[in-house]
Amino acid sequence: MPRRVTTFGRIDTDAFPHDAGSPLIAAHRMRWMVGAPTEDTICAMHLILEGIPRRFPRLRIVHSPLGGALPMLLPRADDHLPWEAPDVVEKPTEAARRMWYDTVAHGHVPAVRAAAASYGADRLLLGTDFPYQSGPRLRRAVDFVREALPPEQAEEVLTAGARLIRRHEA
Repeated sequence: MPRRVTTFGRIDTDAFPHDAGSPLIAAHRMRWMVGAPTEDTICAMHLILEGIPRRFPRLRIVHSPLGGALPMLLPRADDHLPWEAPDVVEKPTEAARRMWYDTVAHGHVPAVRAAAASYGADRLLLGTDFPYQSGPRLRRAVDFVREALPPEQAEEVLTAGARLIRRHEA
């Protein structure tokens, strides 16, 4: 395993971790409305606490949807670090800025604004949740980014995915 991790860290690659639906949450009819963002939050925190974004800077990790509750929890994680995870060398607020986040937020403007304030708009990229959101909901996935952010930031978010792909292909 260490050999694979070492090799993995030397190449440009992408990772898009996404949940499968916890049985605890799914049993109560919340798999996608609560389960997906909760599991995405936990996944992002696992990676942060293990130092993956810092140790593997060429690994482009993209979280959906906006990293779940991560924007709201980062300051709390920073405060709890000294006694809960004292061996972690990078604050979660800093490590979170080494990853990317899609904008799937079902039109919730404050969520995108919180993510942009927490990670930086340069760490957001368009997410549509297609094919689950189509027609008007698909259009809303683009339009609400323009509503939530200043024009130059919105354009950056809407084209970020293409820039990541081009950088990967180069």
